[in-house]
Amino acid sequence: MVDDGKRESQLKYCTLLDMLADEKRCDKTVKHHLHLTECTKEKVMIMGLAARQTKRKKSQSENPSVDDGAVVNFEPDDSDSEHGDILIQIDPSDEDNREYISQARFRNESCGCKEFYGKPCSQVVSMDTVIEFREHCKELSRDELDLVMKSELCTHRRSGDLTTAKKHKQKDRERPFQEFYFVGHRVCRQTFCFAHGIEKKKLLAIAKSLDNDGLTPRVHSGKGRHVKHALGFTDTDRIKSFLQNMQ
Repeated sequence: MVDDGKRESQLKYCTLLDMLADEKRCDKTVKHHLHLTECTKEKVMIMGLAARQTKRKKSQSENPSVDDGAVVNFEPDDSDSEHGDILIQIDPSDEDNREYISQARFRNESCGCKEFYGKPCSQVVSMDTVIEFREHCKELSRDELDLVMKSELCTHRRSGDLTTAKKHKQKDRERPFQEFYFVGHRVCRQTFCFAHGIEKKKLLAIAKSLDNDGLTPRVHSGKGRHVKHALGFTDTDRIKSFLQNMQ
């Protein structure tokens, strides 16, 4: 009969051989797959991230839910920091919140007109297209937006000396007549302003500048004019020195 010590050592030796064989097979399999697919570094990082997320979900399902009074650790683990794939939550600014409210309100309430199609013209055009165009206009500078608005207004603006309507006789024009179009559809002024991210007051100012100055960016009336109550360079320098000495 074989001693228990010998039997135990033989079992450990056999187990060690099996573990080494499994490790070699796994190493060969991984190398084979990497050679066949030619995974890039980015793909490997994505695969590792997916594996860690699956592991986290599994651990969360196995562990009981956290009580309200418990302290939860949101610190990232070492595996996330190694690859730099840490997600940072950024709170929206007040301007983003106001923009979201404006878009949601216009989606729900629409423009309310029924002059052209028997229903609000904001329902005729694609709302996703309107929102996308509005966001593009928000990214433009002041001069760029002025030129975009003037070019669109000039296309459908009647500002001659005489009226050109067919239903009545020609007469002297009292004010320019403006039609608003968006992606080939005639729309009301409210929908046109919303699509370009401006208010009625700014639209009227741009239209007035179009009649007076043509297709050029608007110039502020106070540009180049010296204001009497403005601080001079000496006063500004003294205030700067005073604030630096206070620190």
